[in-house]
Amino acid sequence: MRRQEEAVERKLAEKDVELMKLMEERKMSKKYEAGEAEQRIALMSEKLIAKQTDIERLEGEKRALALRLERSEVSV
Repeated sequence: MRRQEEAVERKLAEKDVELMKLMEERKMSKKYEAGEAEQRIALMSEKLIAKQTDIERLEGEKRALALRLERSEVSV
């Protein structure tokens, strides 16, 4: 009976070690995923800023062209 208890305790200890390893792996995986998500967010933010800059530039060009058109219509 004592041997069985010792065997069960050993198996339980082995499972505890295995569980701790798996928990650590999961924790590392989440850190990696979080870092990857942060990189994607940074990249998307850069792209958004670039697109907003393009939009502002195009709006400025549109206003300038509209003004030129208006002036040319007035002078005709």
